[in-house]
Amino acid sequence: MKNERSIFAPQAREATTDAYQRLIAPSIERELRNARTDEADDHAIKVFATNLRNLLLQPPLRGKTVMGIDPGYRTGCKAALVDETGKFVGGTTIYPHTPQKQWDEARELLVNLVTRGKVDVIAIGNGTACRETEALVAEVIAQAVRLHGGYGCTRDYAVGRYFRDAKTLCLHPASDFLRLTAGKMLLGIPMGPPPGAGGPPR
Repeated sequence: MKNERSIFAPQAREATTDAYQRLIAPSIERELRNARTDEADDHAIKVFATNLRNLLLQPPLRGKTVMGIDPGYRTGCKAALVDETGKFVGGTTIYPHTPQKQWDEARELLVNLVTRGKVDVIAIGNGTACRETEALVAEVIAQAVRLHGGYGCTRDYAVGRYFRDAKTLCLHPASDFLRLTAGKMLLGIPMGPPPGAGGPPR
């Protein structure tokens, strides 16, 4: 205040003090807190992204070549192939569903990827068009087994072995032993005979 002797000086000082304590100081504190919170959120997101990237780049199944398929309709199904070390080795986009309906072309592309990459496991994303894509993959595996002939069930082309187990599980969906057998084969765990049997089903 310019005139400390003014009759309004006490009221002005009281109003200034009240305005700072009740309005200005809390507003400044909120702005600073929001700014620091945004910085902390950005840093947390970057840390999470780094950790998630390292996690996703790990081999999904040790010692297995895996093909992952992200299903979709209009934008197509994205297929990616990673080797035993988790390194990306190839991929493509197929359009087997509506509106393009390039079923045969998509099947041939996947068969080529499976045979050329010696795929052990095919993983399909649980999203839009996943059921339709699962039917396509079943045809791909069936055709790959026919193309390989006797090699379809050998160690070199493990896709044949998994197809055999998948068909077995479809024929006997209620068997816990068959589910356990397929899971152990997928993880590379040695298998023993079921209770009361001489060996695993063939």
